Amino acid sequence: MKWYVDVAFAVYPNMKSHTGAVFTLGKRAIILDSTKQKSNARNSTEAELNGIDDKIRKFFWSKNFIVNQGFKVKVNVIYQDNKSTMKLAQNGKASSGKRPGTLT
Repeated sequence: MKWYVDVAFAVYPNMKSHTGAVFTLGKRAIILDSTKQKSNARNSTEAELNGIDDKIRKFFWSKNFIVNQGFKVKVNVIYQDNKSTMKLAQNGKASSGKRPGTLT
């Protein structure tokens, strides 16, 4: 089971972002989902986190559905492509410090 989540940052006139998600089981796409985010994000990292948060319910629902059908789930992963979001998830808040070259 794999979920792929991607976000288009601030693509609407009101500066809201758009989230797309695909759930695959084996080599097939099972669930496709595409929604406008409900809140404005300050940057692409925040938009990616909002996108994953929006889709996490479907992520757990699909896992529980498969398990309740009698199948074992060995791999259950969410993929996303924003490097700063990955660093934040890996290192915590310490990796979200000031940008290089900013004035203090």
